[in-house]
Amino acid sequence: MSMAPLRRGGAFALLAGIVFLLGVTLYQGLVLAPTGFLAATVPISQHQQFGPYLVWASRHAAIDAGFRAVEATTFVLALAVPGALGRLLWPDDGPLATRALWAGRLGFAAFIVQIGLTTLATPLLARQYVSQPTNQAATLHTYGLLFGGETILASVVGGGLITTFLALASLRGSASGRLPGWLAYVGLATAGLLGVSALFALFAPTQPETPTSALAFLGLSVWFIAIGILLLSVQLRPLRDMGMSREAIDDPAPTSDSTPRA
Repeated sequence: MSMAPLRRGGAFALLAGIVFLLGVTLYQGLVLAPTGFLAATVPISQHQQFGPYLVWASRHAAIDAGFRAVEATTFVLALAVPGALGRLLWPDDGPLATRALWAGRLGFAAFIVQIGLTTLATPLLARQYVSQPTNQAATLHTYGLLFGGETILASVVGGGLITTFLALASLRGSASGRLPGWLAYVGLATAGLLGVSALFALFAPTQPETPTSALAFLGLSVWFIAIGILLLSVQLRPLRDMGMSREAIDDPAPTSDSTPRA
């Protein structure tokens, strides 16, 4: 088993966790908050009113797009994680491995698509809302539909797929002994939180957050960092777990068809 793909995936996972945990938080606190972002988004949570946010977005399009770029970076980096983790957990591949890996990849991709749609559509609708006062009701209706659709795409579809990936990977890691027990539990707990968040979002798609989303994303950040460190530090342990030593890999035993040496 080549260690290079595992370490490359580990580096991407570690970076994804750091960006998600620190980059998003610092950007919100240091860049968005001083511009009135929080005051503009509170009416969405409390009264389903998108107007104040659209006014804010029309004035701060650049930093709003910057925030989307930071968010997207996390999930672009995360695309490499399922494949690398799969080489560790399912070295022999198989249908379960394929389902798990594609659930992870498609789940992360759903968030990327959602962020891309938001980045493109929000400035257009924000400018329309401010520049065409007589059509504000129609613009709000359009943005509300867009917001709800993006929530379904990311939180419900994407979150559900990532839940499946985390659950399958954690159960496999625990059963095979290739993940530390505590890390398997973190994965399962995060999967549970993401699953509950997906259900909340399904029934309230115009809510920007659910009661469990903050904990779910915190758990995902921690999971990324821990998986990154694990993949970066793995040596020949996966080979030994399969009952194979370095000597067995470098000098395999002759088969019955091998020609004996003179």
